[in-house]
Amino acid sequence: MQNAQLSHSAILRFYNTGAGTILTVTQQNLLDAILVANTGILGQQLFDLCKIRKIKMWVPAISGANPLQQASLRFGGAIGSNNSGLGDGSTHICDSLSPNSPGRIVARPKPTSPAGSWFGTGAGSLFAIVGPAGTIIDIHLSFKNIAGTLGTSVQNALVGANIGAVYFRGLDGLGVSTTNWPPPVGVAVI
Repeated sequence: MQNAQLSHSAILRFYNTGAGTILTVTQQNLLDAILVANTGILGQQLFDLCKIRKIKMWVPAISGANPLQQASLRFGGAIGSNNSGLGDGSTHICDSLSPNSPGRIVARPKPTSPAGSWFGTGAGSLFAIVGPAGTIIDIHLSFKNIAGTLGTSVQNALVGANIGAVYFRGLDGLGVSTTNWPPPVGVAVI
């Protein structure tokens, strides 16, 4: 089929293994999260374009006076900055969080913002998250390929990959041995 365009929707789940990790997620990070191995050490993004539909975070009960420093999500820019990056600049705080109560954040980027529109790979900041160890994040995404193009190379080298295999990486685009935000156990990771 000439000029065929593959599109796919998925929910990618990640969890935080570090304490109080702040992570700024770029276009490259999301598109590097699903890859296909070209060689044992080189991979390429499986999809060319991506769009964020919704993000859900579940945060374990923790102590702390300021929810923004404990659990939050900001579309574009870094937590606490005025830089809106590629998002709409909105900040979502887990205000129900307490030592006895876990919290939840559900947020959608504005459809007119770059984070809510189709985007390709790049270094632009889509969103930033703060969450303690045990935080789970589900990112509801739509993906598509551009007909007749080759996939973009992933940013970080692979280790011991099988040629042609599809793998998942951490939310920061790093391999599971170095990321604080790995995908769940049970999927092919590298």
